[in-house]
Amino acid sequence: MRNINYNGKIIPSNKFSIGIENRAFKYGDSLFETIRVFLGKIPFLEQHFQRLYEGLSILQYNIPKNFSLDFLRGEINKLTQEKGNHRVRLMVFRVDGGLYTPKKNNFHFLIETSPLKRKNFFFSKKGLAIGYSKNKTLYPSPISHLKTGNSLPYILAGLEKEKNNWDDCLILNTENKIAEAVSSNIYLIKKNKLITPSISSGCVQGVMRQVIIQKINIPTQEKDFTIRALKNADGILLSNSIQGIKWVRQFENRYFDFPVLGEEITQELNALIQDY
Repeated sequence: MRNINYNGKIIPSNKFSIGIENRAFKYGDSLFETIRVFLGKIPFLEQHFQRLYEGLSILQYNIPKNFSLDFLRGEINKLTQEKGNHRVRLMVFRVDGGLYTPKKNNFHFLIETSPLKRKNFFFSKKGLAIGYSKNKTLYPSPISHLKTGNSLPYILAGLEKEKNNWDDCLILNTENKIAEAVSSNIYLIKKNKLITPSISSGCVQGVMRQVIIQKINIPTQEKDFTIRALKNADGILLSNSIQGIKWVRQFENRYFDFPVLGEEITQELNALIQDY
């Protein structure tokens, strides 16, 4: 039986339940972060915290003075015990009360973990076969870059992925531009440079995306693009906080060679982990 951290208290997961008035359940009034721990180290926690703090502010939650980066690290360490490799899911949700309009703006938090085998990122020699959803389901907005409790576009894309036996599914926005994949940001490779959709495309502001843009020594441009541009790319990469970098071998009838660039990015990411 796994333990969870609910508002700072460690309890067995089977002892946790939500009531009918829970706002995450009724309205999706919540935010979440998926965080990776490497041998007890959390090298990109600052980026996760900044995105979460921005989301709390935009959604007008009351943020306690003690809710800091160090506080969050301490609450995660209560479960990971400062060792091992873990996938961490942190969820925050507004307290019960109200209909669409909340009665109060305080929030609860819930942290759960699951073990991972690897102590660093791994770049597989096996590429992915992906497609794209014909439904334009992402609508750019002031909150579309946050990780909120409303994940319906990604659920629909995930169902389409399963139906077509793809490894992943790209999602389009209302302007027919590619925004991201089911759980990853996307990059096309062009002449040893990366191009990734802008935040205004409706994509999530992924932490791994931020790290690649800010800390990896490879030119990266934020620019929206279409399906046609993707087919004319030299390669395609996907990224998220848990898996790091993945590469696409097949997109529809286009096949891509193994991207050495993706391997180089993974090596730089692992160097960042070691330097933390």
